[in-house]
Amino acid sequence: MRTIQYNRNSEGLALDNETLRTLAPSIFAQEAAPSRSSRFHVYPTSAVVDGMRDAGFLPVMAANVHVMRKDVEDRKLYAKHIIRFQQAEHVGAAMGEKPEVVLVNAHDGTSSYRLMAGMFRVVCSNGLVVAHTTVDQIRIPHRSNPLDVVAASIELSKHTPMLMDRVKAMQGIMLDDCTREEMAREAARIRLGEDWRDKLESASQLLALHRYEDMRPTLWNTFNALQENCTRGNRLVRLKPYYVEQNGHMVEKQRRFRSVHSLQNSISINQQLWQMADRVYEQNKTVMV
Repeated sequence: MRTIQYNRNSEGLALDNETLRTLAPSIFAQEAAPSRSSRFHVYPTSAVVDGMRDAGFLPVMAANVHVMRKDVEDRKLYAKHIIRFQQAEHVGAAMGEKPEVVLVNAHDGTSSYRLMAGMFRVVCSNGLVVAHTTVDQIRIPHRSNPLDVVAASIELSKHTPMLMDRVKAMQGIMLDDCTREEMAREAARIRLGEDWRDKLESASQLLALHRYEDMRPTLWNTFNALQENCTRGNRLVRLKPYYVEQNGHMVEKQRRFRSVHSLQNSISINQQLWQMADRVYEQNKTVMV
């Protein structure tokens, strides 16, 4: 099972190399995993981090994928990892939302360099990975060099003003209950699959709020409630029980709505939720308040 552990500085500051090495040791791998052939080129992610710092982008979050099997424990030295960067002037600043560049890579053949636009909402410490029609995910093969990744990151960051404008616009769109419920049902499908009705008592539970500031039924607040509940879990979201046979009797078992620990699933859910919110924006942008 592949799981991730996210971590940021509690004060929202940049992470130094010592902290990065603790959170995601595979960032500093200097060679490919033993399972890779000699044709597999490796440019250490640490070299990309150095280049990003020189370009004014500082690492603020890092995570390593852990393969939970003892016989492949050394995989953590080469495994898939994620780093989120903010422009230096945004690090530590008192902003509600901050644009980020998200980098995913691996030295064991499970991922090329992947770059995505991201958004970090300070109030809930929950990073959003943006998938927008004008901001494509960038994949860079390992035969490229770190400077190619840095250059692509800088190019991607040029789209952040547009993304911030989109967030501001979403904050000005008020939704009716019907639209919010429809978004909740779509979020349930994204999080739990097509058979979500067999697992979840009510999709509206995914609209549960965590803070007073999110009470206004704007598109941005609705999206954030769904994104936070779907990715971080919520003890108030009730899943339908399942039954197992024990000693000739059917026994009811309760399930918890847990947070998403798979790196790929987390990115996929984030992107699909953003795409849903973007569609709702396009449908309602003429009624902004």
